[in-house]
Amino acid sequence: IIDYARISRSLYALMEKVFEGSGSRTKKRVQSFKLEGLWTQEHTEAFENVKSAVANQMKCSFVDDENDLY
Repeated sequence: IIDYARISRSLYALMEKVFEGSGSRTKKRVQSFKLEGLWTQEHTEAFENVKSAVANQMKCSFVDDENDLY
């Protein structure tokens, strides 16, 4: 995905805050951490941009046996 690091930067920063706040990087400790007050409009926009980038990364289609694949 082009510019994935830039698009997802704020989400990774938020994830690091969650790891620090929960005191662990384990799923058990992190899953109970509340995002209230941390999640902002910037994170919502980043999440939507990542979803869009993933959805538009590759278009699927049927193989045309008449043409070469490469």
